[in-house]
Amino acid sequence: MKRRAHAAPLLLLLTTAALQASIGGACTPDVASTPVPTQSRASSASTTTTGGSAASGSAPGGSATGGGGGARATTTTGTGGSTASGTAANGGQGAGGAPSSVETGGSGVIAVTSSGAAGGGTSGGTTGCSIGHVVIGEVRSRGVGGAADEFVALFNPTATPIALDASWQLSVRAPNDATYRAHWTGTGATIPAWGHYLIAGASYAQAPAPDAALTSGIPDAASLRLLHGGAVVDALCFAYDATTTYDATFTCEGSVASNAPHDNTSSATSNADVSLARKPGGARGNCTDTKDNASDFVNEKPATPEDTASAATP
Repeated sequence: MKRRAHAAPLLLLLTTAALQASIGGACTPDVASTPVPTQSRASSASTTTTGGSAASGSAPGGSATGGGGGARATTTTGTGGSTASGTAANGGQGAGGAPSSVETGGSGVIAVTSSGAAGGGTSGGTTGCSIGHVVIGEVRSRGVGGAADEFVALFNPTATPIALDASWQLSVRAPNDATYRAHWTGTGATIPAWGHYLIAGASYAQAPAPDAALTSGIPDAASLRLLHGGAVVDALCFAYDATTTYDATFTCEGSVASNAPHDNTSSATSNADVSLARKPGGARGNCTDTKDNASDFVNEKPATPEDTASAATP
């Protein structure tokens, strides 16, 4: 009988193949992939500078840097005006304060706008005289140099220089005199606006220098008139004692002013540097005119004569 060749190896081969297929089916892994987690970077918040407005802080594309902050906003408040010194007729008006400024931040650009109103200054100085005509400002009937160390100072309380021509005159009358006599007549000189004009006696030797001379002396008790074109512009009656009186034929304004210590003697007490000055007097001017000599004039020691070169006064 004839044997079959290769039967056993064939069976072994088939068995091995089946086993491998079975093992392969059991051990093959599931190929469905699990996603690997990745980490995205979060955007930073925008920043704001102190006192400023923040710019947009969206960090596009996951940028690590937020939007830049706006510029710092500042505000400057306008200040008030300063007080100016008044001169002559008008009070000075203070200068206004600077306007305030506002700065607005944004996108790295600073916009500056002017929004403050100027501050209002306050007025200073005086408002000037309202007399409106030349007046007798100061009188000294004698001084340390004796009876002729005398003067009369006129004052122009207006904003216009005035020519003192021959129509201007000073006339004097003592209590025991029957009439007024001229002691000075204008020569055409000009008294400045808010200025003075000094008319002095023969023994007057102090500063400032006089603008004109008295032709005769002034008693320690007298009625003094300033005339323009024959009309009385101003008048002053003064005396050194209570017994001296002036009747209706004298030109006075109200009560008689006291001229003490001058008393018609040459004593050291009488020959003093004391004057009758229209209030307020001196550098403060002579703007008081209530039509009462006793109220309008005050004894000033030392006297303060002023001429055309002296500073203007209110």
